[in-house]
Amino acid sequence: MGDICFNGKWASDYGITVEKLPSRPMTKRQYTSTAVPGRTGNVLAPESYFSNISQPYEVWIKPRFSETMTDGAANRLAEWLYASDPFDGADADGYLWIEDTYSPTVMRRAIISSVSEIQTAWNKAGRCTITFEEKPQKYSKSGLEWPSTPQQQEYIDNPSKFPAKPLFRVELYYDADAQAYEAGEFYFQNFNHGHAGDLHFVCFDPPTQVETPDPEIGNIYVDSETMEIYRVYSSTGKVNAASECYIEETTTLALPPNFPMLYGGESSWIASTDCDVYVMRRDWTL
Repeated sequence: MGDICFNGKWASDYGITVEKLPSRPMTKRQYTSTAVPGRTGNVLAPESYFSNISQPYEVWIKPRFSETMTDGAANRLAEWLYASDPFDGADADGYLWIEDTYSPTVMRRAIISSVSEIQTAWNKAGRCTITFEEKPQKYSKSGLEWPSTPQQQEYIDNPSKFPAKPLFRVELYYDADAQAYEAGEFYFQNFNHGHAGDLHFVCFDPPTQVETPDPEIGNIYVDSETMEIYRVYSSTGKVNAASECYIEETTTLALPPNFPMLYGGESSWIASTDCDVYVMRRDWTL
């Protein structure tokens, strides 16, 4: 028996359990195939991305007290899967977080692909198969947490062999005399292997006048996955802050991505001036 948490809701809270350890499908690398006239066999060019996977779960819906499948238990399955706002907690592509008790150290991103017909037993319990379409990445839970202390001058390791796109939270310093947040910057550099020349300067120029310290104004997020720079307000959510920031990059090799990366199996150096920086690694594997 096992449990699934989809979009922050555990199946067991709705009287639903996973019957057995599910099979774990493996993704595959995508290729571009080109037919060349006069040549036997297509020419394959490997891409840097992987295909989605289809993850089935066989679940058992248990009745509660005197309810039957038709008047209660089946409704709980629908409430667990569909009652939440599908955009609340979704990533930029519309996928929601999912985890299970069989792989307790990782999180994945998924949408509901299908739910089979429910096979009932004496109208008191039922079985069905729920299939999720998932992105191929399995994110480590530790890499989805903010560090407890700012990372001002230290190395950051990516324990995975795959390149991660981190999220940075920058907390600017407040000058009480000037009633304003100070301009700040941080430096991010990769040292190992083929990325030794990547160097990023991320600089911030906040609003000139803020009467009292306000974390919603003083905290700016730099997201390497969505390539966004923003603040988060309790009333409106994300608000673009790109006009107050720029990313300058230099390299001894090819031009790196516009946003910093944590390359697989490598260490990166981060240092900051007039601000505290926290890094959510977002390391993953397949």
